[in-house]
Parts: sequence; C-alpha cells; structure tokens
Amino acid sequence: MTTNPNTQYSSAEVELLVLQAQTGDSESLQKLYHCFAKALERYALLQSSDAELARDACQECWLNCCRKLTQLKDPAAFRAWLFSSLRHRIVDLARKKDALGRKLEQLKQLNEIHQNSEKAYKIDLDQEGVLSELEGLNLWSAIKKLPQQERQCIYLFYQEEFSTKEISLTLGVSLGTVKSQLSRGRQHLREALSKSSTT
Repeated sequence: MTTNPNTQYSSAEVELLVLQAQTGDSESLQKLYHCFAKALERYALLQSSDAELARDACQECWLNCCRKLTQLKDPAAFRAWLFSSLRHRIVDLARKKDALGRKLEQLKQLNEIHQNSEKAYKIDLDQEGVLSELEGLNLWSAIKKLPQQERQCIYLFYQEEFSTKEISLTLGVSLGTVKSQLSRGRQHLREALSKSSTT
C-alpha cells in the first residue's frame, strides 16, 4: 500500500505514528515525513529566503528526526519539536554560510593585496612595543608565513587598525581567540625578525 503524500492526519493519528516510528517502524516514519515535508519546506523558505539553505536545513532536520526521535518523550509535542529542530538548523546553516562568506572575502582581499604589492610591506608595530626596527625587512613575506588566522588578525589589527572586537566580528571567532592569535602572531614575527637579522 502506497502512502499518499497529501494525506492529512488528526492529532491523535500523528501521535500514534510517532509512537510506532519510535519503535523503529519505517513506514510510520515515512508517513510522518509525507505529512510534514511540504509544511517544513515552506517554513524554511519563509525563515531563510534562500532556497538552497532551506533544502539543506530540511534535510538536516529530517536526519536529526531519524536519529533523535526516540528521545522525544511526548508524542503530542512532535510537530513543535520538529519545527523547532528546523529553526535551529536554519540558524546554524545561516551562521556557517555567513562566516564562510566573510572568511572567503577576507582571503580574497589579502590575496589581492599580495598580488598588487611589489615592494616590502611595512606595518608599524611600535604601538604594541613588539618591534622598534623594521628597516630592510619584507614584513609581507614574514606575515604570509603565519598560520591563516594569525595572519588575518595581525593584518586587520595593525594595517586596518581594527579593534579586537571588530576582528572577532569580522572573522566570526571569539574575542579570546583573537587575543591569543595576535599574541602568537607577534611571537612568530619576533622570531622571523630575529632570523632575518642574523642572516
């Protein structure tokens, strides 16, 4: 017997389907999917206005449903639980997409700076008391060798004069991470300067 995707179930019938699905009954889970799939898709599109993100969120929502359905203690709360799960998926995916976009844009900007720079790239580090003499040093070369996050933090802090909070927002990392990356970046630059001065 095939399941009609347009079948509507009463609240009591949904509860029974949930109970059966929690025992591992795949047909009941399939019926629940057909019952709520379209509504979830509409909700996802309304919340995100991004068709691709909405599809991904719905897929993750159903995967989460399959994995965690047995943890739902009240079958009557299934619909709210399902939509809540979808909302969290949408928020998580949107954040990841935004963070990725920011990082890609930052990498693009850094790459353009590197490609357009023919001369030694000088950054004034005196305000932090890190270095006093930079003559003859190609700082861009030294900065390029830093790990990615240290490189971005150092560049934004010294060249663009971003505050640590602004860097945190730009890169999508915590304030503590920014401070630790700046500290490590300064240490690595000191070491690079030291090697340069002895060669």
